[in-house]
Amino acid sequence: DQLIICGIYAHIGCLLTACEAFMDGIEPFFVADAVADFSLEHHKQALEYASNRCAVTTSTNLLLKDLQS
Repeated sequence: DQLIICGIYAHIGCLLTACEAFMDGIEPFFVADAVADFSLEHHKQALEYASNRCAVTTSTNLLLKDLQS
C-alpha cells in the first residue's frame, strides 16, 4: 500500500501521518510543494525528518509523472 501526503502543518499532522503510515507498512509519499507550515524552517524540518526516516519526499510534478507512467 502507498499513501500520498499533502496538507497543512507539515511538521505536525502531515509528518505524523507519514510516520504512522510507515509503522503500519504503508509507503508514504511526502509531497514537498503540497504541504505547508507556519514557517519555512518548520517546513524544511518536516521534509528532512520525513525523507531521512519514514517517507519518500517528492514534488507534485514528479508524482504526477510517476502516476501517469
